[in-house]
Amino acid sequence: MIWGTEAIHSWFPAGEEIAAAALNERFDSSGDPLFPRVKIREIGGLFGLSDGTDLVDAPTNRDGETPRRSRRRGKTITYEGLVEALSVPSWQQYAADLRSAFFGLTDGRMQAALHTLNPNDASLARYYDGRAITLEIGDPIELASKVAGTFLLAVRNHRGLYYDSLESDVSLTITNSDTTYSSWA
Repeated sequence: MIWGTEAIHSWFPAGEEIAAAALNERFDSSGDPLFPRVKIREIGGLFGLSDGTDLVDAPTNRDGETPRRSRRRGKTITYEGLVEALSVPSWQQYAADLRSAFFGLTDGRMQAALHTLNPNDASLARYYDGRAITLEIGDPIELASKVAGTFLLAVRNHRGLYYDSLESDVSLTITNSDTTYSSWA
């Protein structure tokens, strides 16, 4: 299992150890609201099966098709929500920072971890490797106490799998929708 909308999803470009963007980071370590931020409302594809290849052959002398054994491939995960800030200039700068973080169809790692103030086990983080394939940020709209614009990010999970984030090199668990594989490092 990977955390969904209750978690902070941090994007680490390939080869980087510092996150370029953190989605859904709503509070600082003391519990105060954090602005600007990306507030995730829905994550499509996160818990779905990975895409399958439809391998079929056309039969001879009859209608229909002959199915062949297929394999699962990667899947696309979409993050939908709002970019929120307290002022228009702050919103514009944060939107530019997000565009910079996902620019160039970059490969990277999306890590999902609970906020440290969450009463559940906040130490368990999971991640997947992928490529940012699109980012759309809508125009800002001024609301009563903040500025908000729509946010859509699509990341292609290369293998359709999630991995435990390793605090040490003790073990690695790969979880597929049907089977869990474990190995010791």
